[in-house]
Amino acid sequence: MDVVSPLDGTFLTQMARGTVTDMEAAIASARRAFDDGRWAKQSPAARKAVLLQWAELIEANALELAVLGVRDNGTVIGMALKIEPWSATHDSLLCRIATAANTKPRFC
Repeated sequence: MDVVSPLDGTFLTQMARGTVTDMEAAIASARRAFDDGRWAKQSPAARKAVLLQWAELIEANALELAVLGVRDNGTVIGMALKIEPWSATHDSLLCRIATAANTKPRFC
């Protein structure tokens, strides 16, 4: 599926269309990862570290994510810088996990 900017109609990228089969495969893969212990048997601290690393990657790429939001959906850059990158981290599960251990990252 082509993704075009609502700002000027320019082509941005192509995105695959997911199917029911794709969704079922993703769910089955997640279930296997949980059942075989790759995730479920990790300590809370290890799981926290993974989630915080993900949040830190979002923070480190905040400007790029905001610009993509502007190009993809026409958001004003000032709003995108405040909302787009932080929506995945601020007041989220990632921050609740971090603050529960008194290690609040700066993006929370």
